[in-house]
Amino acid sequence: MPHQLTIALPTSTFLPAIGGVEIGLHNIAKRLSQQGHTPMVIAPASHVYDLRRHRFTLPYKLLSLPPKSLTLSSISPQAATVFLSNYFKVLQWKYNFDIWHGTVGYPVGTALARFGLNNVPHIIRCAGEDIQVNRKINYGMRINPKVDKIVKQWLPQADGMVAITKSIQQEYENIGIPQSKILRITNGVSLGRFKKNSCPKALREKYNLPQEAFLFLTVGRNHPKKGFSDLIRASSLLKKTTSVPFTVVIAGANTEPLSALIAKEGLNDTIFCLGEIGADSKNVIDADWPSQDLVDLYKTADAFIFPSHIESFGIALIEAMAAGLPIITTDGPGCIDVIENGSYGKMVSVGDVSALAEAMYKIRTDANLRSHYMEASRQRAKDFSWDKIVGQYINAYQTLISNSQRQ
Repeated sequence: MPHQLTIALPTSTFLPAIGGVEIGLHNIAKRLSQQGHTPMVIAPASHVYDLRRHRFTLPYKLLSLPPKSLTLSSISPQAATVFLSNYFKVLQWKYNFDIWHGTVGYPVGTALARFGLNNVPHIIRCAGEDIQVNRKINYGMRINPKVDKIVKQWLPQADGMVAITKSIQQEYENIGIPQSKILRITNGVSLGRFKKNSCPKALREKYNLPQEAFLFLTVGRNHPKKGFSDLIRASSLLKKTTSVPFTVVIAGANTEPLSALIAKEGLNDTIFCLGEIGADSKNVIDADWPSQDLVDLYKTADAFIFPSHIESFGIALIEAMAAGLPIITTDGPGCIDVIENGSYGKMVSVGDVSALAEAMYKIRTDANLRSHYMEASRQRAKDFSWDKIVGQYINAYQTLISNSQRQ
């Protein structure tokens, strides 16, 4: 078994898109390279084109999936699985990878599991929408019965499946993946990013935020699963029942549609939608993520609130923990795993607006409670160091390679 590994990292999405999947894969590949391994990210052709067009330099090799191959996956899951599987055979012949590590369960994951029948060791990490289903908010690829069928056919045949939370592990077990194949490896955060000093007063001036008001922060793209409408209604309820000043900041893409509900609830002077903060691929490539602008925003806040209905993990939660913020979140999948059923944050039921408002009030008014959860956040964040997590991946690679050689 080679000490320094050549690792294929195929994915269905990558930079310059910015999200938990893309940032996570970038951090894994970068740290693998720093440790002397040879990772090669195999990304959609359009993403590779954009990165090269902007002349971004990555600290690892970047390969391309065939153009339009992901378009094929939306037309025929079976054909896409076969096509990508055969393409992976070509890449294996050319580069002689020691192991494959796929990100996103469909179509890359299903194709990798099919390709893996050729005795090439591999693991697959599902990201959320590719394995989870919530029909109430029309969330999940597997709502499509054709995708559901192909996922259930192939993912149980993979050598290993990475579960980033207990909720994801349960989804794996629900589709017939044996526990013996499931590896528990979480997402990570760059803890060093949060050690630099920031100036809350200057940042509040920059975004025209009230200087003295208690600041609740939430981070994420606007999507029904994020529960931002619950947060707006809870803020309205809190404002009606207390005289203490507070501000809510929503930082994320596509938040403009929330303005109508904010205005309807009379909260234009209370809730501020800032859009994406530091959402520039250059921030990700030239430095660790989150960007310094977003780190400064976390460190300016007094508490973090994450009212999501469902997450695979919730990267913003551990970013907030790294900033030492007290956490309010829900018992939704992913969220409940990160805060360990309320051990590391104030937890409310999904969609319970009254309970959310009450939790906001308690965190706002009880300094001792805030201090308790701030210390809990700082301790919990240590579990998610990227260096620690990449070490777990390397151990998993070596184990799978050894198993393959014995077989």
